[in-house]
Amino acid sequence: MNIQSWGLAWFQTQREQYVSENVTIVHIGGTLSVIASVIEPDTELSRDGVRIRSDKTLFIIKTSLLTDIRIQLGTKLLRGGDTYEVVRDKGKPHYFNDPNKLDTVIPARLLCS
Repeated sequence: MNIQSWGLAWFQTQREQYVSENVTIVHIGGTLSVIASVIEPDTELSRDGVRIRSDKTLFIIKTSLLTDIRIQLGTKLLRGGDTYEVVRDKGKPHYFNDPNKLDTVIPARLLCS
C-alpha cells in the first residue's frame, strides 16, 4: 500500500465532508455544480506595519470533477450569491494541490457580492 496516496485520498475525503460548500462554475460549455473548499484571501502585516490583503480566493476542487471543462481566465465561479472570476496564480489559471493531482486549485477574485 502506498501510504502517501492513502493519506492524500483520506485528506481529500475529510476536506470535502467538513470544509466544503456548493460552487457553480460558469464556463464556455455551460455550468457545472461542484463541491469546493474555499480559502479566503489572507492578510499579513508588512515590515512597515501596513496590513496587506491578497485579492485571490482559492477554490480547491476534486480534479476528477473538472475533466469535462476547461478552466481559463475569465471563467466565473458562483458561491453563495457572490461572483468570482478566475485569475492567474503561480502564472496559471489553475494548478494541482498535491503530487497525485487529486485536487485542483482555482484562484479567483471577487467581482461582486
